[in-house]
Amino acid sequence: MAQDEVSEYRSCVQRGRDWCQKLNSFETTPSSFGRLTELYEIEPGPSRALDTMTHDAMLQDFHTDDTQLTYYELRSRGQSPYDDAAYSNRVLAKEGVLLCYENYKDRDANPVNQRLWASECIWKTYEIAAEKEGVLVDRLHVIFQHHVVNEPTLRSIWWAAELSAATRSRK
Repeated sequence: MAQDEVSEYRSCVQRGRDWCQKLNSFETTPSSFGRLTELYEIEPGPSRALDTMTHDAMLQDFHTDDTQLTYYELRSRGQSPYDDAAYSNRVLAKEGVLLCYENYKDRDANPVNQRLWASECIWKTYEIAAEKEGVLVDRLHVIFQHHVVNEPTLRSIWWAAELSAATRSRK
């Protein structure tokens, strides 16, 4: 072997060791599911007809309608079931559909420093639905957002839609 090849080999080995050391230094974060059940009451049920028909065309692509979705409402523990849920979403995991319906952190009665992110509550809702329906979570194909009030979130959704191959194919 030439000296250059030996140097290159040693350099590769050292880079590999460095990567291993970096990977071993990462800390795993504990599952938030325990925290979800500690902080929120989860109420699943059959979906009620939605107050808008805008989702019908989208749901037809998945050979379903809003009555086949299961709704999941998450309320802070101790809140009355008559209070509006902080997080209310519909799921049909066997078709990979998640409809984000109402997600208002202002309705979350937990202390601010203990709340889970709305996105985490939505994802955990999908995980619960997938487990109940006996499908893997990687079956998720589409996320519909019912109505976006938060301006930065709205901009993010439009930006993602411009980049999405699925959205571009509908133009």
